[in-house]
Amino acid sequence: MTIQNKAPRVKRLDSIGAVASELAALYRRTRRGEVEVADASRLASVLSILRQCLEAGDVEQRLRVMEASLSAQPGRSAPGARVVPLRSAR
Repeated sequence: MTIQNKAPRVKRLDSIGAVASELAALYRRTRRGEVEVADASRLASVLSILRQCLEAGDVEQRLRVMEASLSAQPGRSAPGARVVPLRSAR
């Protein structure tokens, strides 16, 4: 990776929007020649992985909310509350 005189400021990457913004900034810096294309490709890959992690966390949180909402309804049990006996391995 090319070392430059001034390290770029990196905002908190704790939301999908923040990661998208950082990816756009990386694109602009690459187009201006401030970042080599190979380096930009590596950084973009890391940002893509981070975005996927944030999306998975968001889906997980939404699922928890839905499960809590369903289990709070009268006559419903929480998902996964049903006990299924395991077959013995012989």
